[in-house]
Amino acid sequence: RGPIGAGDRAAPRKRGMRVGWNARLSGRGVDPTPAMRSLRAKRGWDYWRRKCRPGRLPARADIDPAEFPDLLPYIVLIQVCRDPLDFVERVTGGEVLRHSTESSMNRSWLDYPGRGPDSKIWQHYEEVVRTGEPSFESVPYVGPHRDFLYVELLSCPLAEDGRTVDRVFSVVDYLPR
Repeated sequence: RGPIGAGDRAAPRKRGMRVGWNARLSGRGVDPTPAMRSLRAKRGWDYWRRKCRPGRLPARADIDPAEFPDLLPYIVLIQVCRDPLDFVERVTGGEVLRHSTESSMNRSWLDYPGRGPDSKIWQHYEEVVRTGEPSFESVPYVGPHRDFLYVELLSCPLAEDGRTVDRVFSVVDYLPR
């Protein structure tokens, strides 16, 4: 199992907060930051918002790791594959790997136990792809360490053409008991 509730259908879960990026950029949407306990998630949200252009999602090329070196251990960059829909982790930060049972980098989630279409984590990313909107969730931690109660997961869409989501930029933070 992965660190963010992958494949764990029995654990209790707080309802996630979905944030419409167009609404947020226009000033009419819900700001998720009051619900975030993680300063890393808040910084990821602020960074992604600065990269948005009116009416367009940021592209992967807009994301510069040199601009957030202290967040790198908590970053996951997902490639979106289509026909059929699939996800592949292309970048997984060291802290995320440390809190995972095993690495799923460069593996098709369709072929990875616990990450397929029935898992919560798949559904989280599928919604980001389907809606073109960021998603923020606080989910019970599932992984090899017992020191954590929740994981905060912020996932923001990226699109080379500004509209069709082809990558997802995520910040994953672990909240202690």
